Parts: sequence; C-alpha cells; structure tokens
Amino acid sequence: MTMNITTKGGDQGFTSLLGGHRVPKSHARPEAVGALDETNAWLGFVRSITTKHETQRAIRGLQKRLFIIGAEVAAGTPADLHFLKRRLQQQDLDWLERVADEIQDITVMPNHFIVPGATQISAMLDIARTVARRAERRISVLVHAGEIANPIIAPFLNRVSDFLFVLARFEEGRPDVLDVNEPD
Repeated sequence: MTMNITTKGGDQGFTSLLGGHRVPKSHARPEAVGALDETNAWLGFVRSITTKHETQRAIRGLQKRLFIIGAEVAAGTPADLHFLKRRLQQQDLDWLERVADEIQDITVMPNHFIVPGATQISAMLDIARTVARRAERRISVLVHAGEIANPIIAPFLNRVSDFLFVLARFEEGRPDVLDVNEPD
C-alpha cells in the first residue's frame, strides 16, 4: 500500500502545522519553514557534488540542525513542542561556531566584498547563505512576536550565514582537513 502524496488539504491556501493547527500559507510559520527547506535543498545539492569530505560532513551536520529548527518552527503552539524528539540546544550553536572558526582559521578570507561565482560550489553556497538569511528574517518575525521560545534558534540562524560564507571561501581555496565530526 502506498501513501498518496496529494492530500488536497492546501487547495484553499491553508496548511497544517505540527499539532494540526491550520494557517494561511502566507503566515510567518510556513514562510519560515519554506525558507529553511529551500536552504536545506541548496545545501543538499552542494553536498551531492562537492568532492571535499569535510564540506560534505559540515553540510550534513548543518542540515540535521536545520531540520530540528524547522520542526520547532512548525509547532503551532508551545504545547505542540511535546511532539518533537529533539530541540535545538546550546551544543548545536557551539558546534556551528567551532566548525566556522576552524574553517576561517585555515582559509584565506577576503578583505573586500566578494562577487559570488569563483566556483560553482562556492556560488551555490552563497545562494544557500542568502536563502538562510531570508529564513532568519522570517523567523525573526516569530521571535519578536513571542512565538518562538527557544533562545538558541535566533543566534544559530544568525551564525548560519557566516558559516556558509566561510565554507564557500574554503571551497574556493585550500583543501585542508577540518574536524567537523559530531561530539559524542
């Protein structure tokens, strides 16, 4: 038996959040989840074509965390957070900052504005960076409205664009090995 992917539930311009609440597709939550999904899709594309294992592992670690954020954002109310297996934590922010610092330490960083496109992969990472910034702006609306309670989400998303910027510059240059492994 196969599940039908077409539910027709959104035909009238509404979508369901985690917990069953229905909101217009233009609501801040689906907008934010959509921008996170788009960021994740670009990252998946990059991960599928880069030959640098360090970049693949760094992206995979970030993708896992973006899914966690997406689930938190999709929770319609604070009461719906109990559906989640995991929420973003300080250790996730620590991981992101550590890996970004390691990348920056071994990469010659430009001291001027960059024009994306030095390589295909760095250009795609720059696209993912700009989409991540859009996700951050969408989620900022929810944070300022008091609809996102996790205090780690906003700083994490603020760091994602920096992370992707340095990862793009890494892809343009040196093949040094990074320690992007997850803590036990």
